[in-house]
Amino acid sequence: MIIDLLFLAVGGWLAYQLLVGIVNRDEVDEETGEKIYTEKYFQACAVFLIMTYVIWAGFFNDDDAPEKKEVVTATEKVELSPEEQEARKRDLLIRAQLHWLEGYHKKLASVIKAQIPYPETFEHLGTSWVDRPDGTDHVLVSMEFAALTEQAGRVEFTALALVDIDGNILEYGVK
Repeated sequence: MIIDLLFLAVGGWLAYQLLVGIVNRDEVDEETGEKIYTEKYFQACAVFLIMTYVIWAGFFNDDDAPEKKEVVTATEKVELSPEEQEARKRDLLIRAQLHWLEGYHKKLASVIKAQIPYPETFEHLGTSWVDRPDGTDHVLVSMEFAALTEQAGRVEFTALALVDIDGNILEYGVK
């Protein structure tokens, strides 16, 4: 409530300044002949008035406060079956093999960078994987990337690799 009144007071002061700027816009300095209240002053007051209203209306409006509290405080503990827990662990193990920001498979990217003529031009385009494609404990990783070649310039490639759950590359190929 106090914050609401504070923002309304600031908004009222800015509105007053805005009106003073409008009324005195034609007042001219006698020495230089320039307007005392410029258009930039008018625009700044208008922007501050709008910002004050947006802040007051958006952040300090209590109309939807109970709903926000319910969403934040509503937590339910979800019990996972042993199969779901195992699947979640495998998913986390696979995701740990990927670069945290770019999303490429770290070991596969390092092998590819060692083979291309200009490794600094390596650009990751996308990575996907299939868990247990052949019923074993392997992961099939598909990584799309672009790099400069000596003959053709910038070329896009797709690398397919069969990796184990620890991220070690068993087989791979680039096309």
